[in-house]
Amino acid sequence: MYLGVDVLTKNGSLIPIRWTNFNEKESRYQGYISDKQLVHESFRKKLLADSPGDFASLELIFDTIFGAFR
Repeated sequence: MYLGVDVLTKNGSLIPIRWTNFNEKESRYQGYISDKQLVHESFRKKLLADSPGDFASLELIFDTIFGAFR
């Protein structure tokens, strides 16, 4: 997830992922973030803030993609 650690943190800890069904085809478990509503609200607040904070990991992904086309 590239939302930022600030968005994925609650009370000083990362919000846990709940692992559910095993996907036979991919030989992996599927999971979901346990407090998705809080993550959505935090991300919206981050986007609307005057100084939205750290998007370094997302910027790194974009730089890599755009660099491939230069």
